[in-house]
Amino acid sequence: SIGAATGKTTINNPTDVTGNFRVGATNFTVDASNGNAETAGNMIVGGDLTVNGTTTSVNVDVLDVEDALIRLASGNTADSVDIGIVGRYNDGTNDQFAGIFRDATAGEWHLFDEYIDTDLTDNVVDMSDASFSLANLNLDVIKFTQQSFTLTGDVAGTINISDFGSTAHSIATTIQPNSVALGTDTTGNYVATIVQATGGATDNNSTTNNGLVIANSGTETAAVTLKNNLADTAGGIGTSTYDATNFDVSAAGIVTVDTIDGGTF
Repeated sequence: SIGAATGKTTINNPTDVTGNFRVGATNFTVDASNGNAETAGNMIVGGDLTVNGTTTSVNVDVLDVEDALIRLASGNTADSVDIGIVGRYNDGTNDQFAGIFRDATAGEWHLFDEYIDTDLTDNVVDMSDASFSLANLNLDVIKFTQQSFTLTGDVAGTINISDFGSTAHSIATTIQPNSVALGTDTTGNYVATIVQATGGATDNNSTTNNGLVIANSGTETAAVTLKNNLADTAGGIGTSTYDATNFDVSAAGIVTVDTIDGGTF
């Protein structure tokens, strides 16, 4: 030991220690104002390491951290700084930053690949800066909370999506009533309206029928009914008379042909 237990020993010259250098229960202090502690070999710290300063520089080729989660912004109790990881590169003209960060103002994450700043010591990424540019992101599958997408208007349909990349999505649609105007939304020929004939037709026996009768207008909910009302020689609708010489009509309404122009059948 050097000096008394409560005294002070001052060494003004370089001191070489070839064996172990032990410090007891008290602290080993290097002048905090201008002194440096340097070691040419390894430094092993058995307890916690606390660094009180503004910048910690690690000049190594490989940084190996055992902790699975790296905690950042431990003093950010008021959510006042952006949180993230950035890297520096030179694009041939300017020193650029690229990285991912959480914006403290909106609480949203951003991935960027261009940003010119001196050193980011203020821990704020200014997205309004002209040099700031969002980056492209290459992914295989994106998963998120299920969202519903609904089509409304003339074509209706709904699809539920919870990922992009692993599922082929499709949507079944239904054309809504009165959504297609013939001639406006369609091409080609079509029947616009059907009207009832105003006059009847006269056969060779001078018999006139009532023409073609149309029921309903042909809307989407009503079928069009076509009916031909025949009149006999006495003007009765719905019956017909035949010349028994050539035709026979049974009680069940079956018509058989006997002779036509002298031929027998």
